Amino acid sequence: MLFRFRTASAAILLMAAATAAQAGGRSADAPTLRPGDWAPIARTDPRYLSFNIEMAAITGGEFWAPYDDPQQRRYAPRKPVDLTDPRLLQLARGLSPAILRVSGTWANSTYVSLPGEAAGESPPQGFGQVLRPERWRDLIAFANAADLTLLLSFPGSQGTRDALGHWQPEQADRLVDLTLQYGGKIAAVEFINEPNLPGLGKLPAGYSATGYAHDLATFRAFAARRLPGVPVLGHSTSGRGGDLPPEALFMASAGLVDAVSYHFYGALSPRCAEYGNQVSAAEALSEEWLVRTDADHRFYADMRDRHAPGLPIWLTETAQAACGGSAWAATFRDSFRFVDQLGRLARRDVRVVAHNTLDAGDYALVDPRSLAPRPNYWMAWWWQRLMGPQVLAPPSRSHLYAHCLRGSQGGVAVVAIVPGDEAVRLTFDHPAIVRTFTATSLDARDVRMNGRRFNGDPTAAPAAGARVANGRAIRLAPRSISYLTLPDADNPACRSGGDAG
Repeated sequence: MLFRFRTASAAILLMAAATAAQAGGRSADAPTLRPGDWAPIARTDPRYLSFNIEMAAITGGEFWAPYDDPQQRRYAPRKPVDLTDPRLLQLARGLSPAILRVSGTWANSTYVSLPGEAAGESPPQGFGQVLRPERWRDLIAFANAADLTLLLSFPGSQGTRDALGHWQPEQADRLVDLTLQYGGKIAAVEFINEPNLPGLGKLPAGYSATGYAHDLATFRAFAARRLPGVPVLGHSTSGRGGDLPPEALFMASAGLVDAVSYHFYGALSPRCAEYGNQVSAAEALSEEWLVRTDADHRFYADMRDRHAPGLPIWLTETAQAACGGSAWAATFRDSFRFVDQLGRLARRDVRVVAHNTLDAGDYALVDPRSLAPRPNYWMAWWWQRLMGPQVLAPPSRSHLYAHCLRGSQGGVAVVAIVPGDEAVRLTFDHPAIVRTFTATSLDARDVRMNGRRFNGDPTAAPAAGARVANGRAIRLAPRSISYLTLPDADNPACRSGGDAG
């Protein structure tokens, strides 16, 4: 794949002399950018852009109802996702290498059955649904075929506890046994999902920060015994509040995790409108909306610095809005937030960002019914191909992000986002391969690359259709997202393997 990408880039650059640059001449108010001089400022995991498959999608059961549900329910039954579908596998492989997080609210109350166990249709008391071994076998086969490693969380509902209410590792043992038996590769583990929201997460009544710390200590001992060397992340909390404030969990659990994990949603979808924190489609490109991710990162980074200095930070669940996403999460309108968040958090040294979800809800990367890739899928696809782990510092400019070019020695990749209604001009000191994404409307569910409808092959090398700007000002259209690559930038930070992975 990397050889094919380098070959394609070289071929495009050879066309520079004969290819007109994007509209727009040299601009007196656009100083020449010199990516070869940009300094390294952070480094992500090579699997920085990752994604979730909800446990509810694996077991089947209730999940967020679609907006066209005839009964207008909040939750609706859903069938288990078909993890043997070759199209879904192809789409997941197109986003690798990545971490597949299998968790979510329903994971907290899932009963893990073993091969040969006579598990009934209804889960045992203290659980909400049943994970059957054949479903987990299919999940492991899917992950391995798509080059995905796993981030797992474990059951923690009443059924996992002894008479004193303390968590016991039997169900976690079962999940690890099945994972290893079927050949799964575990990258990291979290204890339970969102312990700051114990009621929503089906945790015991009266659950406290002290009780959580006791349980987490038991879990850490379990992980050290069963999964030596696998990092324990914590505390998988969502937002800055909840019945158990995140800081109380941090303070009670000092020294029990190897990295900080948190969840971020900038709003709640209309499914949960009675709880407030709504966002309209008209706000999707506003600066106030785009910067919301900064506040939660700052909250967790500050808390990390007080209670666990030096630990890396992972954002293990995020999307447009909680409660399944707003209807416009499936459109190009949300792609501005999606890509901007990746750029912002990478330069803040966040190691992994896991989008929620691959295939469930309005915020899914692919349509759950048709498996058609949504605009955010293609934005993720291009990020995976171009943006290497080494993060660079371009000149201070809103919505301009730079990394070493993946698969290149010395090359630089740039993302330039134009959320406003005025075009932006950039000039580079080296030829730039330009791919500008727009849509016929912000509510479109497909994208156009350099003016033509983009129909990519998820497993192929980058498609043709890029334009070359050779010493000219590049005009970036209003309401556009552009990926620009400069293979000949010769940045020293990008010549020593900083782009690999």
